[in-house]
Amino acid sequence: MNKLPQFFSLLCLFSLLISFGCDDRNNKQTKNEIIEIEPTEKEEFIEIAEHFVAAFDLKSVQTINDYIISDIGFFVLDNPGAAIIPHYYTSWDEIAAIEGTYDVAQLNHMEMGCNNPVSGKKPEFSCDEEGWSETGCFYGKAESLKMLEMHDVLLEIGFIDKTHYDKAIESAKKIDTMSLFFIYNTETTLGFYFAKYNDSWILVCVDKVFPCSA
Repeated sequence: MNKLPQFFSLLCLFSLLISFGCDDRNNKQTKNEIIEIEPTEKEEFIEIAEHFVAAFDLKSVQTINDYIISDIGFFVLDNPGAAIIPHYYTSWDEIAAIEGTYDVAQLNHMEMGCNNPVSGKKPEFSCDEEGWSETGCFYGKAESLKMLEMHDVLLEIGFIDKTHYDKAIESAKKIDTMSLFFIYNTETTLGFYFAKYNDSWILVCVDKVFPCSA
């Protein structure tokens, strides 16, 4: 049997994974334009983002959980190697219970900090230049995280298993339809994504940027 087509198919899938998973880590140019936020939304988001960051830095699990809807849950994007792996949770208690200081457990020992966040594009990390497109703390409106596409590719190449996929995929689809807002601090290499859902702000994704580990 000729395995070349299968090989090239997997190669294309892996390239796609690198394209969306490591895009921010490998390209210094920021492709996303600034998406305008309505003034009322801007004030609202800054307030909740600062409140959440303070709770995260204090490790106030109860307050963090106030921003999480268990029926939707949230993802943590972690890159322990060449690819970014999404981990799915329905409560911050699950993260607080992880022992150690590596991978997702690092969140239990990190502080984000973010004084006077500035409106702008999402900062991008370049592996080649070992630096960010811009430095500081930024907030803004974000494009889709393409969680469904990410999960499809990762499942195809065996980076996640079917159990994880089945557990997370409905939430991935929902989050892909939401209007997202981000806050990033390049100094602490952390980003949080929120969405407005039924008149409440909810956490949908944590981007734990530990850039370009081999």
